[in-house]
Amino acid sequence: MIPDSRYIYDIVEIGGRALEFEDRFMIGCTTVRSELYGEEEPRGLLRLANERYYQFVVSRALLSNYAYHVGVERGTHDFVISAKAGEKSWLAVGEMKKWFSSVEEAEMPGMRADIQKLQRTGGSAFFLVVTFWPPDDGLRCLRALTAGLGLQHSDLIHHYSFRTISWAPETVRDFALVGFRVK
Repeated sequence: MIPDSRYIYDIVEIGGRALEFEDRFMIGCTTVRSELYGEEEPRGLLRLANERYYQFVVSRALLSNYAYHVGVERGTHDFVISAKAGEKSWLAVGEMKKWFSSVEEAEMPGMRADIQKLQRTGGSAFFLVVTFWPPDDGLRCLRALTAGLGLQHSDLIHHYSFRTISWAPETVRDFALVGFRVK
């Protein structure tokens, strides 16, 4: 068990930077090949609303930049954190979900079920959410997300956000990785 929440802050910071780098790479690809990809869809990560893809980007970054061993898709958990490879006991477990629905409640039941599963574990647990919002609307969206998950403001450990190219007419959104302590 990890006694404080610094490990969640580090996961979000490392994972958020990796997502931002991936976003910039995708923007470059779709811009260079604009004759194929056009202007109708987002150019960056919003083009791929795929939770597993985001999980892969975050886990890949953690492999080389994180202080602990990261296991991915172990047992019933998206992430299993241990001191080093081969350890039988783990320090923390985590889940990662996306919140992209325009109807706030659509994705919440599954997310709350994952949080309840994490709360029944024997040690530390964290919950990551990949989401986006209009520029300058982050605080409202973070409050809505926290409340929708049934968590307290103090459970929100860190969020990493960056601007990306969105759908018209808004053209710009903030993409974010949000980390919560759930146990």
